[in-house]
Amino acid sequence: MSTEDSRVRIKLPNAPELVGAVVGAAGHLARRAGFDAAAHSALLDLTEQACRDQVAALPREDSTLDVTLEDFSDRVELTFEHETANSADSAGKPKQEPAYPHADKVETAVSGNLSHLKLTKFARNRSAPGPESETSGSST
Repeated sequence: MSTEDSRVRIKLPNAPELVGAVVGAAGHLARRAGFDAAAHSALLDLTEQACRDQVAALPREDSTLDVTLEDFSDRVELTFEHETANSADSAGKPKQEPAYPHADKVETAVSGNLSHLKLTKFARNRSAPGPESETSGSST
């Protein structure tokens, strides 16, 4: 296990076939952070689901997804940012982020036309009933 925190930044094009690169980076950071087997597997599933969901939410063919992966001594944090064409559905209601059951903490925000999603997975699986969730920001 490494004692130094690290950060990996990936600019992912609107190409779902490249999600595996982000999953591979998450797996590497999980090993560095000393994840147990269950938490490691959950992080890989979480990373793949989130990447696929966020790539699918890109508004245009030439849009990109900015992904930042950070490891700490007890967790890995995944941050996804991208331009969003509209933060409301056709009925004018704010769009809901997909559920991320493998995340220990979920933070979402939309500011102007920028969508921000931060997912935290701890190195040891927790026995809490469900992920902690925070939603903030505005849909202006």
